[in-house]
Amino acid sequence: MNEPPPREAVLVAAAVIERDGRFLLRRRPPGGHLAGLWEFPGGKVEPGEDWKHALGRELEEEIGIAGVAVKLIDERTFDYPERRVTIRFFWTLIPKNAEPRSLEENAPLRWATPEELLSLPSPDANREVIARLSSPDFLGEGERPVDTVVIWGLWGLPLAFVLAALTWMIAERAAGKRGHDLARLIEQGVPFPLVIGGARSVVLATFLFFEAIIIAIALRKRR
Repeated sequence: MNEPPPREAVLVAAAVIERDGRFLLRRRPPGGHLAGLWEFPGGKVEPGEDWKHALGRELEEEIGIAGVAVKLIDERTFDYPERRVTIRFFWTLIPKNAEPRSLEENAPLRWATPEELLSLPSPDANREVIARLSSPDFLGEGERPVDTVVIWGLWGLPLAFVLAALTWMIAERAAGKRGHDLARLIEQGVPFPLVIGGARSVVLATFLFFEAIIIAIALRKRR
């Protein structure tokens, strides 16, 4: 008795990109598999390739923007006679000022509201994920997979540190020109002992100040 040939394992990375309550969709070009259906942009993961790296590469080839996959939303596996397809849906960030554009012929892009997601023809693999995205609670503050404020806060850490160090260096140089030791002046002026020393305490406080400014800017941009 002949055994059936082994099925090909196909891995697909899909990007869920949201902007102002709308999601980016791509229409599959005519003449191919699932032609005319609307899906999340993305594509096949090559052998030995990292999921997130593959998604960035596919997005750059399809919409001209690499994007950053920041969180896995869902994973679905579908069995077909000749292949097994596993799709991972990633919450993906793209620069706010960057406008995606279709780089493939007859594969237009569109931004769809949660309500439109359910009404548009789409592959079965996307239906449950689309239903979840269409939930009124999904885009609530507590349901966002990754808040942009968090991203700004993390990216701002090294910048805040550099600004704090530069501020201390400038202040220390200014005090030195007047014949003062800035760290000693700070320790003498504080009515309680400093655990990590005057210089480090000031740098830490300045670092937190700049980080707070970065987060405040992020909050303002999110409104």
